[in-house]
Amino acid sequence: MTLRFAAARRGAAAALIAGCLAATAPDVLAADSAEDLFKQALTINQDAMEVEGPEARVLMLRDVDALLDLIVTRHPDSRLAQMLAEGKAIGRFSRADVRARLADAEAALSPAMRDALGAVAAGPAPQPAATPAPAAGTGDWPQPLQAALLQALGADHAMDRPITELLRIFSGDAPVHVGAPPQVERGTGGRLTVALDAVTLGAGTDSAAEVEFIRITLAPEGDRHLAASVTMAPTVRFDGGMIAMDAPRVEGVFNTDLNVYSRYVAEAKNLRAFETVTDAGGAGHPVEVMRLDSLAVTQDLDDSQPTVTGTGGFVAEGLVAVPEGPIDSAAERFTLDRAALTMDLAGLDWNSYMAISDMAAMAGVTGEDPSDEAVAALFAAMDWASAGVDLSLEGATVTSNGTLIARSDALALSLSADNAGGTGDVLLNLSGRGIGPTDAGWAMARAEEESLSALPVGAVPTDAHLSLRLRSVPYSGLLQAAQQDTAAARRRAAEQAVAAAAPEVVLEDLRLDAPEARLTGSGTVTDISLTGMPPTASGTFELAGLDMLIGHLNGLAPTRPDLEKLLPVLVVLKGLGRAEAPGADTLVYDLTFSPATGRTINGVPLGALGAGNR
Repeated sequence: MTLRFAAARRGAAAALIAGCLAATAPDVLAADSAEDLFKQALTINQDAMEVEGPEARVLMLRDVDALLDLIVTRHPDSRLAQMLAEGKAIGRFSRADVRARLADAEAALSPAMRDALGAVAAGPAPQPAATPAPAAGTGDWPQPLQAALLQALGADHAMDRPITELLRIFSGDAPVHVGAPPQVERGTGGRLTVALDAVTLGAGTDSAAEVEFIRITLAPEGDRHLAASVTMAPTVRFDGGMIAMDAPRVEGVFNTDLNVYSRYVAEAKNLRAFETVTDAGGAGHPVEVMRLDSLAVTQDLDDSQPTVTGTGGFVAEGLVAVPEGPIDSAAERFTLDRAALTMDLAGLDWNSYMAISDMAAMAGVTGEDPSDEAVAALFAAMDWASAGVDLSLEGATVTSNGTLIARSDALALSLSADNAGGTGDVLLNLSGRGIGPTDAGWAMARAEEESLSALPVGAVPTDAHLSLRLRSVPYSGLLQAAQQDTAAARRRAAEQAVAAAAPEVVLEDLRLDAPEARLTGSGTVTDISLTGMPPTASGTFELAGLDMLIGHLNGLAPTRPDLEKLLPVLVVLKGLGRAEAPGADTLVYDLTFSPATGRTINGVPLGALGAGNR
């Protein structure tokens, strides 16, 4: 921390000025890479939003601006320097926003303090960049959205954040450009309407998309919220095609203290995707390759609490996709009645939430993933209560030339985790109902791959379920281990964390149901170690349909010599099974493994079984 930054946090004017004059070689200048300088700028910028008093805010924002100058002068070839020089936003961060807030803070200073801080600024602070960034909102168009917005908003420059954050719903962290100056209309009660024309989402990227217009309305809602609504052109154009839709809209609530949207919903109906196909004469024609009846993306976070709690996700309905097009082609076609993704989070502090967002923005700008050490350090410092994700797919079909070859009535994935003091459980659930190839699809697959004939249709699962729990996972210990300097130190720390937590793996439920076969089971793995010591495991599994499978393979054996090694294995497996009743088709297998007793099936040591078969 620099001396002037430390003094600013204390808020004492005398110490603040003395600290500034003493900082002839502040450690904000010590970082070497553009990324390190930018990370420091982000940290000080966030603190400047929270500090009391214009004096402290002025000096902190000057530090931020100086760091950005260093990025441009010391690392002119870096992606960060180029974006700063062009006045582009970097994720949620904008230099133009920093300078606008600095101007506001300087205007709030008393005359005496303005003179004192003016002298400080003329002292040992870093020199500005040799080539300053162009002034926001001037010059040729298109221009980066945030620079153009700040120029257009003027005294309302603080409103740029809710606008740019809203557009991140569409573009993520990719740059957004506008082709004309934003038009701002101010209404009663603080209401603000901004018209953006010729908008490019993801400007400069391979996935750039052009929207003819976007209209955004913001209105105060209480002391710290803005109600936001967006309407936009019904057509999005991109290189090689376009997407048309009915009534696209976004509505949300922006928290001005946290600078995030706590709630929003983005909806569109009757989406149609077109691909431009060039004919023999060189003319391009739009060909419809996808339809989607509706799409809704939502987020709902409770921002009245000191920690993040809420949900987010999407729902898509009525999907038809034809890879080769057009949409009414009889070639391969994929349909899906409904897809839904829900994510939930509880107990995460807001600073950590913002840090994750900033790290994602940084990766989007640099094109490089953050280091494992940086990710581990971020997550190790977090405190959270629970997190989860649920994905469901309903009514999926695959057809080829009008013939149904595969379908799934329902697929679901659920992953959840809880945390108490850095340790918790992770639960994974997977299920499928009415899944797999049809008879026609199975025949096509067998024609292409002869080995599939060894598996009878009656043994192919159509319903499945897996429930797997990891107990007492040492999240914090493993994350702290990942931050150690050497591989040996990381390994030792991870071994110690696992030994202290004593985690377990529990197979709570396994079910595979086929028309003529069934497998169920459950089990537990304990004494888990990273030192190479084998764990202890036990489980019980039930298998039905083995006679059917053996009979099927016996029928193929005369023409399939490659099956001669598989049949004896199945015969031995049947012999090891325990029938609960005479003649029962279902066989039970009790499996155990431990360093002391070895491996057994229904009490028979596997070593003895191997010796008997040699």
